[in-house]
Amino acid sequence: MEYLASTTTALTIPLLLPITLYIDAKLHLAKDLGFLLRRVATNRAIHRAAAADRLSPYYLIERNALNPKLALKEAIWARDTSGSVSRYTFQDVLDKANQFAHWFASRGTMKGDLVGLYMLNSADFLFVWIGLLAIGAAPAMLNYHLRGDALAHCLRISGARLVVVDGEEQAWERVGEVHRGQRVSVEFVKLKDVKRDATGMRTERLPDEMRSGIKVTHPMALFYTSGTTGRPKGCPLAVAAAFGNTTLSDSGSEPRYCGISAIGQLIAGNTVCVAPRFSASNFWRDVRDSGATWFVYVGETLRYLLAAPPSPLDKQHNVHSIFGNGLRPDVWHRFCERFGITQVFEIYNSSEGMLALYNASLNDYTAHAVGHHGFLQRWKFRRDYVPVAVDVETGDIVRNPKTGFAYRMPYEVGGEILVRLVSEKQFLGYWCDPKATGKKIVRDVFENGDCYYRTGDALRRDGEGRWFFVDRHDGKAGAAAIYLDPNVNDMFDHRDFLRYARTHLPKFAVPLFLRHVQAPFSTHNNKQNKLPLKHAGVDPDKMATGDKLFWIEGHGKGATYIPFTRRDWAKLQAGKAKL
Repeated sequence: MEYLASTTTALTIPLLLPITLYIDAKLHLAKDLGFLLRRVATNRAIHRAAAADRLSPYYLIERNALNPKLALKEAIWARDTSGSVSRYTFQDVLDKANQFAHWFASRGTMKGDLVGLYMLNSADFLFVWIGLLAIGAAPAMLNYHLRGDALAHCLRISGARLVVVDGEEQAWERVGEVHRGQRVSVEFVKLKDVKRDATGMRTERLPDEMRSGIKVTHPMALFYTSGTTGRPKGCPLAVAAAFGNTTLSDSGSEPRYCGISAIGQLIAGNTVCVAPRFSASNFWRDVRDSGATWFVYVGETLRYLLAAPPSPLDKQHNVHSIFGNGLRPDVWHRFCERFGITQVFEIYNSSEGMLALYNASLNDYTAHAVGHHGFLQRWKFRRDYVPVAVDVETGDIVRNPKTGFAYRMPYEVGGEILVRLVSEKQFLGYWCDPKATGKKIVRDVFENGDCYYRTGDALRRDGEGRWFFVDRHDGKAGAAAIYLDPNVNDMFDHRDFLRYARTHLPKFAVPLFLRHVQAPFSTHNNKQNKLPLKHAGVDPDKMATGDKLFWIEGHGKGATYIPFTRRDWAKLQAGKAKL
């Protein structure tokens, strides 16, 4: 009997193994379970830190500097505007951050204050950030290219009384405009002056009392929305987010990140590689010289890199994975093939941070998706992330005239995603802007008393759990704006473009109108700013000087695009022409 039992077991295991692998491949149970377990571990870490009154992210940075295995490890590789490279260990990072902390404390900066940072990317940027955390304060991340009323607006909503300015003299001139115009009451200080004074200060940390009483909802930084739908709004990044920074999967050499999200990588114990600003011409040089194995992208940066002339050095680097958001389907495969990228870690996450989706894509199965949920996550979040129908004209959620409740859309069809809130306090809101905050909250959606957050983004999820943006023109004539290099503008073939669009796009997505713009419409973080284009529509009088507008001949049925004139516009307005 013992022999029979052991033989049966030996036969059963090989039979069960392929079944188990098949089920996991179909339902992605292991991946989901790993995500959920990490989420539990993060929550436990937050609770432990709260119980010990050590919620400040400063302690997470300090932990790495006090770890014998990390203290002397390279934490930051940085190239400055002159081209010089500096390297700093985790111990260096802590020492310099403590010096800045002493300087800010000497200037009266206190717990809860926000200090504006009008700076280029640099190691000093990180030292200043951590130094502020060391005294319970936080930075307001000002767009380095803002000026005039836009800069004054961001300063006003931050409430910052002190701003650190870095970079060339033009930056000092930009902030000087705001200062001279008396738009805000703020003190501007040059980074080089701050560094000169801070260098002679002590490297010991300030007392724990400086960081006591910090809550999970307190900001570790104030970011701003891109402003594509009006003026930028302040979005606090809660200190709780710092506890979710863990090392991303990295096979082979230890991770070295080139790009933004630097503070999270320092917390995770990874090396951060920074350059002053994004430059398509210098990007790969920085990647090669730093030895980066990952880099972080945002918006259209990968399209800019792809537009550069091919080079024999395109694959001569150590990067195997990229991490970010905004990688368009038409760029995805071409970029990976040309530059030898094996993994795309595409994410969806709004500035407000209420919905985060992740897609670690290694193959065509998850290509182009902004997130992926296996069976467990689809079940767990079935009531938390819900697509609803929205009126494309007004932007309002469509409600049933009899019940007053919203129409829940099938995930496969998609719609604007709402995030269920147990309490309104889950959404930290826009900094000092209760009116804008209120617009993001919607109540009585599916039943009386419920409460949801509006993401403002339309997504769909297919039967395999892959999330995609919904990009359709629903009842409107589609329009596309293109920017062409002046050297090739005259060679653009409208007929070939239309043929390609009809071959590769659904019928509703083929643009009826085509607008040639003289300059690209981009926000400060390289995302496409659609608002000016949307406001202008196809009204010739609202377009920028030099822009040219075309439409498909035969009112959408022809074989090419022809010029769209004011006479055509007048006919449309008068109802004498149909789309």
